[in-house]
Amino acid sequence: MEIPSESTFLKLEKGAFWLLLGNTDPKKNLRNTLMAYAFYLERSKYKKRLLLADLDHTYLEKLLKELDLLAIKDFIVVEEYIAHDKLVEVYNDAFAFLYPSVRESFGLPLLEAMACGTPVVTSNTSAIPEVVEDNVVYS
Repeated sequence: MEIPSESTFLKLEKGAFWLLLGNTDPKKNLRNTLMAYAFYLERSKYKKRLLLADLDHTYLEKLLKELDLLAIKDFIVVEEYIAHDKLVEVYNDAFAFLYPSVRESFGLPLLEAMACGTPVVTSNTSAIPEVVEDNVVYS
């Protein structure tokens, strides 16, 4: 079976985006992630997009404005909902999966991304190191 060169439903080129499954819970560390992403865009010659899944457009717009980061808005793709049967495709197409949570009891998305062979960048806190051991890059 041939692997498509881009996500068939998101139309993002394979390997051209960072993936973050986010929500509005402060423990998910979205604020710091957006600031780090802005820093990355400012410093890197590789301008990979950021796919934020499971996040409301309105909330993101408000947060970007509050953080004075509206300039990065065009690099962010928001998909408010990704069906479970599409997640494997998205994990496979992502350059890397970001999981910057400051507190987790388990972290199933980490295992999902790793099972797909997607590189993972995550926090070195709470139960995360026990789940992923040395198979990730810690932020």
